[in-house]
Amino acid sequence: MRAWPARDTGESARLGRARRRLIAEALKPPASTADWTKAIDEMRKGGGDPIAEGLEGLTAVTARTEEAAAALAAVLMREGVETAGQTVALVTPDPLFARRVQARLGRWGLMADSSAGSPLSETPAGVRLAQLAQLAKAFGAVPLLAILKHPWTTLAGPDEIEALEREGLRGAGPADWDAVRRRLEANRHRAGKRRKDEDQARIDMAHGLVDRLEGVLSALTGMDDATPAEWARVLCEAAEALGEGVEVWRGPDGASAARLMAA
Repeated sequence: MRAWPARDTGESARLGRARRRLIAEALKPPASTADWTKAIDEMRKGGGDPIAEGLEGLTAVTARTEEAAAALAAVLMREGVETAGQTVALVTPDPLFARRVQARLGRWGLMADSSAGSPLSETPAGVRLAQLAQLAKAFGAVPLLAILKHPWTTLAGPDEIEALEREGLRGAGPADWDAVRRRLEANRHRAGKRRKDEDQARIDMAHGLVDRLEGVLSALTGMDDATPAEWARVLCEAAEALGEGVEVWRGPDGASAARLMAA
């Protein structure tokens, strides 16, 4: 472990002293920095230009939006970690900005650890539990598709999900599993004619997925009078049955979700 900036000798030590002095001056209370001209003259009395030296290596960038600033920060951090043996850090008082940068890095497969942590509701495990709770609260196409398209869902393949969405969930939202089945059957015919064999096969595929989903998620219905412990048990069982099994609790966010469910 080394102090930052590193307490080396020579040029790096000189620049480090200038940087620390400049930061100290910038963070002084407003009352003591009323006359910046005088303060700058005092800093330069020892020779050289500590302001220029303190700013050496720094770059100021003005972005039009917070999203643009986050994108730029993520690109710079990605460039940094692509250098062998180099690490990078983002220092910001804005947790929302930090999460935006984190999300950008995540798209490139770079997992940035935040010292401030992340809300459980924004982690994969938290999102999964929230989706299941939403479906339990009100059956509908939107929460059901969100569950199916979650990256941890392995109960259904892409073709099955597409078949169910296309043939059973489009249009007015179904009220329950039987309503989904009725819509699938209604879609076997169009304009009074039986549809092609490939369409029938897609509807059969969707039927099979509905049967599996109902077997896994049916316990979520009728939970209005359930105790918190019963809610936790049903949500956990559904989360595991949809795919990944107990692996849904892996990692820091999974462990946090498990502690919440066990509380």
